[in-house]
Amino acid sequence: MTAPCRYCQQLADMIRLAENRDETQNAQVLTGVLLKHRQEKHTRDRPLRSIT
Repeated sequence: MTAPCRYCQQLADMIRLAENRDETQNAQVLTGVLLKHRQEKHTRDRPLRSIT
């Protein structure tokens, strides 16, 4: 298992902070940024596994 991406960790922390401050719009935007980052940068990190 690899170490978590620093950018992912930073965004997750920012999302938690925004949620704690009831800044739902900021949390939604940051969640979108995190999802887009993961799709673009981390899709190749996880090999597909057969579940049988």
